Amino acid sequence: MISHQGKFIYLDQCRTGGHSIRHALARNFEVEKTDRFYPGRYAEDSWMRHHTRNNLIQNKSWTSVVDDRLFESYFTFGFVRNPWDKLVSQYHWCRKQMRSETPKDFSEYVTDKLVHNNFESDGEIRYVSQVDFFRNAQGVIDLDFIGRFESLQEDFNRVCISIKLEPIQLPHISRYIRDHYSTFYTSALRGLVADVYSDDIEVFGYTFGDF
Repeated sequence: MISHQGKFIYLDQCRTGGHSIRHALARNFEVEKTDRFYPGRYAEDSWMRHHTRNNLIQNKSWTSVVDDRLFESYFTFGFVRNPWDKLVSQYHWCRKQMRSETPKDFSEYVTDKLVHNNFESDGEIRYVSQVDFFRNAQGVIDLDFIGRFESLQEDFNRVCISIKLEPIQLPHISRYIRDHYSTFYTSALRGLVADVYSDDIEVFGYTFGDF
């Protein structure tokens, strides 16, 4: 999501509170749109959601120039989430939105995505590492601020202050009620996620069982 009015760029990763953040920001700022990347599915699909740092620059359907100079001059931010928790959240989203195409068994779902790389139904972007999502062409994370889903409101308040917006309460959108994510994992699945998302775990300091 980009706002030239607010002079910010928000890199919106899946299942990190983005739906709530996008709506809160769009109510207060004009945001850049495209009519080509997600044609006609949801109104907010034109708000540049779920683009990596590099894809946001490489995509040519924006109505204004998006380049490294814009990243240097605007406030840039994103949010991360414990990778074990994030994957469970993604699973529940898939079960609700694409029930017939999503394995009912969580273990089968994880294997399908992380071992067999079967992204046909919901797209690879949902499973890219969070570190890679934020890296620029030189492999460096150069965002001004990275908040955490685990402290979403508190960190969003910091974003608001940085973009000269009075802190506002985030709406609860796309929220699923479920057991703690740790209950979904076997030892083998826990290890698989740790291997696939080892960079996220190291860079952002996540451990299994925390929240």
